[in-house]
Formats: sequence, structure tokens, C-alpha cells
Amino acid sequence: MVSRKVDYRNLRKAFVKAIKENTKFKIITEPKTRSSYRPDLILSDNQNKIMIELKSSTYPQKSIDALYQIIGYDRISPDRFDTLILIIPKTSLTLNLMDLINMIQQELSKIQVFTYYTEEDKIIFNQTTQTSTPLPDFLSSDLPFSLPATPRRKRVSLSYPKSMRIVRYLLTNKNTTQTEIADKTNVSIGLVNKIVTYLVENNMARYKRRNLVLTEPWKLLNEIAWSRNMEQLRTGTYFMPDRFSTTEELEEKIKQIFNSENVRYSLTLFSAASRYTSYMKKYDVIQLYAEHLSESLKKVLIQELNPDSKGQIQLEIFEPDSIEIFRESSNRDGFRVCSKIQTVIDLYCFGNIGRDLAIELYSKIRGELI
Repeated sequence: MVSRKVDYRNLRKAFVKAIKENTKFKIITEPKTRSSYRPDLILSDNQNKIMIELKSSTYPQKSIDALYQIIGYDRISPDRFDTLILIIPKTSLTLNLMDLINMIQQELSKIQVFTYYTEEDKIIFNQTTQTSTPLPDFLSSDLPFSLPATPRRKRVSLSYPKSMRIVRYLLTNKNTTQTEIADKTNVSIGLVNKIVTYLVENNMARYKRRNLVLTEPWKLLNEIAWSRNMEQLRTGTYFMPDRFSTTEELEEKIKQIFNSENVRYSLTLFSAASRYTSYMKKYDVIQLYAEHLSESLKKVLIQELNPDSKGQIQLEIFEPDSIEIFRESSNRDGFRVCSKIQTVIDLYCFGNIGRDLAIELYSKIRGELI
């Protein structure tokens, strides 16, 4: 399946075409009933009146905002529509968002969600929620535009250390310029231009007047994960004996070992995320970067920790692929911990098990940006 981003204008055209080709609903236009809000589309037949809200952004928070906007609108005019449908990209439907949708449906079953994706020259709409709607569960239509005839540019590696400096800066700054990025990251303006051009051409960033704005952070994180797999950075895995009853007790012991051996370390993944958000559930695992896992250090770890294959707590050690990981770490509760944005990147590169937590943590970071 080859999927591509669809902008709002073409999304609306495609959905209207799907409705006309597959249903007997009429598309009607109504004046604004509130100065701040008007539904994207209204469908009507002799029995049902449906409000449609379309979202082209793959940023999950946009879908969450739209859901709450729809709820607020329905509270003001509860009898206006029989069904309220939100249509979002399939890639934006995270587990967190699905949980929120299910919770909302328990209280307000008239709210429904469809996802869409592209396949060759078609756009596919599928109902995600369980409650039935007057619309078919599956709709499709031809794309209102043709696929590009020009070949794609060669993929630019975003996981090289200097490229990652640029990426981290973009992920933590809503508005910037190429000159500012080069100055703040100490990277050549040529490399900055190369990375930024790639992001703009692949619809991950755009210019708003003179400022560069990262519009699709999740697509950028996906791009990084293509070439940066945390599994490839793993240098050691140990299972800890039952004498360590909690991860906190084991973390303290590991800290003492690394400090006594003068080896830099930094907690990452779930061990770091637990310092930044209360959302995550408790995992019996400790995950950290170690500057150099030498044979002598391995012997010390084995001697001091006495690992056991039947142990319940797992220690995972990773090799840093950039010196900035340590430079940007900070002290939290007496431990060295990766920065928030490095933790997000690591979680996203850890696979599906870490992505929902990465989305939760990065949504907070985006909310804090000015």
C-alpha cells in the first residue's frame, strides 16, 4: 500500500465524491449558527441529518481538539444533528485517541469516527467506531489529483549526529529560521539547508512568511525511526535477581556502580519517561545509555548485580549514537536523565510499544512551546 498525505481541499473533494457515488444523501449548505464554528459538511436525507468534520492533519492533538469542539457544539444545539462524524487520517489514530473515542461514545453515541488512507489512486474511508451510522462502513473514491510524475528525491538521513541536532531543534521550536538553526546547533548552513529542503519537499515543514514551521512532527519522527532502531544500539541485557525488589532499588545500585567506575550514563526510554509524565504504567525494566560498556565494566556489573536469567527486573544498556545525549541530559531525583525530546525520539525509535508514550510526552512539549 502506498499512502500519501492529502490536504484539506482534496480530502473534502474526495469525501463529497464518495458520498455522491455511494449514498443517496444530499449535501446541503447552512449559514453559521455560531460566529466561531460551521460544520465542514452537512448531509441530509428524509430521515437523518449528519454533521461532518474533516481533518487532514496527522497530528493526533488536532483530532482530539476536534472531538471536544464537536462535543461543545452538540451541547449548544443537541437536537440539530442525528449523527456527528469526525474524519481523520488513519495514521493519527493512536491507542490513546482510540481510548478517548471509546470513552466519548459511552456518553454520546451519536459521535462517530471514520479514518481514511490512500491506496494507489483511491482514497479509502473506514468507520472506526462500533455504533452503526446511516453511512456505509466503507466508502471510497478516486483521488481528485494524480500522483506525481517526477521521481522522489533520495532519502536524506536524519539520524546522523549533526542531522539530529537540527531535528531536535526543530522539534522543540515552533518558529525558527535556517540561520537561527545553524547558529544554535553549530551546524553548517549548507547541511541545515539540505535537511530543511528535504522536510519542506516532503510536507513535514513549511514556511510561514520568513519563519520555518514544523507542521508534521509525527511524520518527521517516523522518518527518523526508519534509520534509527534502538535495538541496534543495545549493547547489554541483564535480568536481575529477586533480591532487588523494586526498580528504584536497582536504579540506585546501578547509579553507584557507574559513578564509582567514572562511566557516564543517562536513563532513557521508560526509565526517563517516568520522570516526565505520570501517564505511563509501571514497567519492570531499567533502560539507560552508557558511555562505554567495556569488558571490565561488564565484569563489575555481573559481580555487583549477580544477574539471574529468572529475574523479574530487566536492565537494558544502549550505546549512545551522539555525544549530545549526555550533554543535554540533566539531573532529576539524583539521576542523570535524557532530555525530554531525546526521550521522545528514543521511545518513537523503540517500536510500537513506545510510540503511544512518545506521543503523550511530545504533545505536552508542543503545548509548552511559545
